[in-house]
Amino acid sequence: MDSILSKPTQHAFLKVLAVWLTADVGLTFLHIGLRGLVGLDMINEVPSLFSLFGDHSSLSEWFIYAKWTFTVGLLFLTWKNGGQILFLCLAVVFTIVLVDDFGQVHERAGTLLSTQFPATRPFGVPIHQFGELVAWLALSVPVIGLFAWGCFTAEGWARRCGFIFLGLFAGLIFFAIGIDTFGVLIGDPGYWLSYALSTTECVGEMVMASGIASFATAVWLESKTSDVRSGLDWKTSRLMPGGGIH
Repeated sequence: MDSILSKPTQHAFLKVLAVWLTADVGLTFLHIGLRGLVGLDMINEVPSLFSLFGDHSSLSEWFIYAKWTFTVGLLFLTWKNGGQILFLCLAVVFTIVLVDDFGQVHERAGTLLSTQFPATRPFGVPIHQFGELVAWLALSVPVIGLFAWGCFTAEGWARRCGFIFLGLFAGLIFFAIGIDTFGVLIGDPGYWLSYALSTTECVGEMVMASGIASFATAVWLESKTSDVRSGLDWKTSRLMPGGGIH
């Protein structure tokens, strides 16, 4: 991280990350606590506002939408500061993520196919999950293309930032798609294992979105320095007379 962010920016990154993660932890324990009350027959169900599975009616989902919006805006500003096309590519990537998440694109694809072909199980996979996988594969084409274009055209500091974003995005994919696919492959796992997998998926997505939004904040802050705008690495430039970061 030292070769990408200066010490002040690292501190800012950790502070922003702490804020996002505090919200994630609070929402997670609130959901688990309410689910415990359901198990004790003290309430009928977890209110959708505080559920991790509430989609548009859930606070946790709206926090994720906020993180994606925050990330897109900061990446666009980073591109404006430095001019490297990588950051514009990343802004488009996370716009696609936001549209899919908010518009429930892959879920709608699964519902559409399951309505049209209810008894079909391509490759032994339930048709709804198969439709979601097809939608994800379709969305992956522009995402992979944008990552590749951005990283190959980037230089120095920007390219290293791109690889960090790629690693964080891979973590997001693991939770958003990997955990879901694992649940499909093992068949009917039973209520509690299914609940644990769903919870892991949702919490993992929240945490990875927090990491991405926090790193986007740090990259934007770093991009405002004169050395980064001129294409120099802060670690190198501080050793030069007149370096902008010390």
